[in-house]
Amino acid sequence: MTDLLDRTLVRGRLLSLVLCVDALACALFAVGLLLFRGPVDDRLGLPPTVSLIVGVALLPWLAALIMAASRPVRSGVILAIVAGNAVWVLASAAFAVAGWADLTDLGTAFVLVQAGGVAVIAWLGYLGLRRASPA
Repeated sequence: MTDLLDRTLVRGRLLSLVLCVDALACALFAVGLLLFRGPVDDRLGLPPTVSLIVGVALLPWLAALIMAASRPVRSGVILAIVAGNAVWVLASAAFAVAGWADLTDLGTAFVLVQAGGVAVIAWLGYLGLRRASPA
């Protein structure tokens, strides 16, 4: 087991799989938000600026995930990805229930379900990091 805060380069099958799944989900979400903004915004009740900002902001996150999935990385990088996913979950849940946007029922459900999916990915990323071995 690797120390979660050390600077060791790590690699592991579960970790690589989780990072690839995270990257794929991120890519699909970003592309969906950017290419289908109008219909998505209408169906979910998202403000157009939110879907644009989130879609664009996911692109550098996607690049980081692809880089992390493709080579051994420092354990701190993986921990930062797990923490970033946890922040996404909290922000999504707050957005869905705080009334910051006039989400439709489908929109609220969508935001909460994707937050749940990201929570699972974050947890699996943490487990993958704990099981990873030095590269």
